Amino acid sequence: MSNEKKELTRRQALSTMGKAAAATVIGAAALNTEALAISDTESRVTTISFVVGSYTAYLHSAPQYSWESRIIMFSNPMKFTYDVLFIKEGRAIPANTVDASGVYAKVHFPASRFMEVRDFLRYEKPVRVTLVGTNGIATISTNEYELIGDHDI
Repeated sequence: MSNEKKELTRRQALSTMGKAAAATVIGAAALNTEALAISDTESRVTTISFVVGSYTAYLHSAPQYSWESRIIMFSNPMKFTYDVLFIKEGRAIPANTVDASGVYAKVHFPASRFMEVRDFLRYEKPVRVTLVGTNGIATISTNEYELIGDHDI
């Protein structure tokens, strides 16, 4: 066995940190933690994930906006916000983002999915939302395993 120290390249170090961050997200979901924010090496939050405590829904008629409906989800307590904007037909869907403070996520869906998301919030419990800011992937999911055929939706 050698006593030599092995130095990591920057790429290897970042890869190792990324794997640790992914393991943290998976572990947090498995442990049913209330909320999670993961930072990258520059101390900027890149991932937000929490169990939804409450939400508000909006419908509006305003031609100047690219969205026609919106659901804003909050953690409990109201520290984190997951703002889902439902974009009008024919408009480009913007990228999903996590703000620099790590407490606010802005997510975009086509307008045609409003009722699907609303029904998910109404009939599933508990619901977890996650946004990985580094790749823009946003999810709305059940937070626990469910029995086959439970007919929630």
